[in-house]
Amino acid sequence: MSDSDSEPYSPDAPAPHAPAPVLLDEGDICGDGSILKEIITAGSGRKPTRGASVSVHYTGTLLDGEKFDSSRDRNSPFEFKIGTGSVIKGWDEGVSTMVPGERAKFTIQSHKAYGARGSPPTIPANATLVFDVELLSWTNEIDVSEKRDKSLLKSFIENGTGHDTPDELCTVTLHYTLSLPDGKVLKSTEGGEPITFVLDDGTIHSSLQTAVRSMKPGERSSFTIASKLAYGATGDAALGVPPNSPLKAEIHLISFDGLVKAYSLGASKFTESDRLREAGNQLFKQGQYKRALVRYAKSILCVVSGSDLSDEEKKIAENKKALGYNNEAACHHNLGDYSAARESCDRVLKIDPNNVKAHYRLGCAFLESGEWPKARAELKRTLELDAANAGAREMLAELHRREAALNAADKKRYQNMFSRLQNLAAKEQSQHPAAAPAPAPATSAAPVPAAEGSAAAPAGDAAPVPMSE
Repeated sequence: MSDSDSEPYSPDAPAPHAPAPVLLDEGDICGDGSILKEIITAGSGRKPTRGASVSVHYTGTLLDGEKFDSSRDRNSPFEFKIGTGSVIKGWDEGVSTMVPGERAKFTIQSHKAYGARGSPPTIPANATLVFDVELLSWTNEIDVSEKRDKSLLKSFIENGTGHDTPDELCTVTLHYTLSLPDGKVLKSTEGGEPITFVLDDGTIHSSLQTAVRSMKPGERSSFTIASKLAYGATGDAALGVPPNSPLKAEIHLISFDGLVKAYSLGASKFTESDRLREAGNQLFKQGQYKRALVRYAKSILCVVSGSDLSDEEKKIAENKKALGYNNEAACHHNLGDYSAARESCDRVLKIDPNNVKAHYRLGCAFLESGEWPKARAELKRTLELDAANAGAREMLAELHRREAALNAADKKRYQNMFSRLQNLAAKEQSQHPAAAPAPAPATSAAPVPAAEGSAAAPAGDAAPVPMSE
């Protein structure tokens, strides 16, 4: 409980990674009298693990029975995570001994409640507290999906070691089992040799790649994969996945290597940047643009930090960043993401305003996204910088072809519109013959006839732009 909240939040949150104590299920659960537990109603199932999200109802009283708080009175269960220090220590330790459906009474000494400060005005200093707690449910699933849309939920089975997790470039060694929600196994390496591969090479489904990137060495976890992240509405008949079916996976990450920590490369940052960019180039040549993008992004990251560089080295780093951004632009273009291609080109031009490739690729991106005046300006700028650039000349010719086709389509559309209006007018005249019209006033001007076989051009329409480039 804080000054403004009635829930049992901790005033002195312990370190979330402190070793978990060994606790008894009932009685003096810590062995030192600090927490006494009496089971009121037995439950069933597993106890919540560290990091699990739990949902409880509770009533809190002082030793004299005076009630100071109750989620039951609010008709609103209270939720918190076990072992993260978000509630008083007596709750972290007490609720972790419960199972779903269990209701228990906890008597908690002040040093595991609100201590010498209390929680004015309802809880005095050094108060021993009594809580009647019911564990409604718990889950240790966490959302590890890239979009945080709960399409990939993770449950820990065995914790891993260390702090590092692999990225797409790492070589991983693991076991995994992929199954349907009913338990039918679709694929499994368990019982055989573990598999070793570069994480993004397509050995496992992309959803499993994302799952592995959330894991530490030695960790074993289970994952629930939403159908939209798995095989979607089509399913996979060869694998045995029905349409719109979610999947289950259990993964044991044995080890991984090849993690590049760009911030700690030191003198090797230029060499590593070149290596990653060349790896991206090889994948680009194979048409594997998404994988190439990952290498280019990492090559840029290697040289982003320049606080330890000399002025000459900073120039080298800027050049390598420009190379990486230019290559990113080419990948984005080939993947049809013209907005991202423009952003990458803009980054190059901030470093080198006269970069020919950046202007050319920016012009191509504007052309494909329909921003033709900007495309023309960038392609002309490319030729100003490199008069022999055949690509820019070809793209200008393509721009002219598209403009001519659009103008021809507009002309035909106006012709059809004019013809329909004439036919409607003739039909109306034949159905309702009118008396001879009165002579037009002498001051009336004769209408300007349209060119024969075509509609009059609307005022303000620009003429087709000739290809003068």
